[in-house]
Amino acid sequence: MAELFGPWIENAAATGTCVRIDDMEPMVFRSLLHFIYTDTLPELKEGDDGGDKVAVAQGLLGAADRYGVERLKLICEDILCVHVDTRTAVTMLELADKHGCHRLMEACIKVLNDMLAKRQLQRVGRVVGGGGWLRGPTSN
Repeated sequence: MAELFGPWIENAAATGTCVRIDDMEPMVFRSLLHFIYTDTLPELKEGDDGGDKVAVAQGLLGAADRYGVERLKLICEDILCVHVDTRTAVTMLELADKHGCHRLMEACIKVLNDMLAKRQLQRVGRVVGGGGWLRGPTSN
C-alpha cells in the first residue's frame, strides 16, 4: 500500500487535490477499497459464464499484488482457480505468473495438460482407428 502513502498523498489531502489512478477499472478500485475497509469482498455479479466475477477477480488480483493486500490476493486466486477452463487457461496462466500465484498456475497447467492429453488421444484414435489396428484379425 506504499503507493497510497507518503508525502505526496499528505500534500494532496491537505490541498484537496484528487489522486488519479488511471490504470485500474473503477469497479476494481471500489472493490479494493471495500475490502480494505471491511475485510470482505463486495458481492461480485456473476454472468451466465462467470465472466463479470472473473474479470473483477483478475483486476483485483493485480491491485492486491500492487498494493500488497495479500489476503485479497489469496481470495482472488481461489476465485480464479475455480473458473479456469480451456478458454481462460492461457490468459490466467500469464496473470498467475506475473503476480506469483502458484496455485493458480498449477490449476491452469492442469487444464492445459488435460486439454493436450485429450487432443493427443483423439489424434491417436484417428490414426489407429483409421488403420483398423485395434480391431484385431478378422475371420474370413
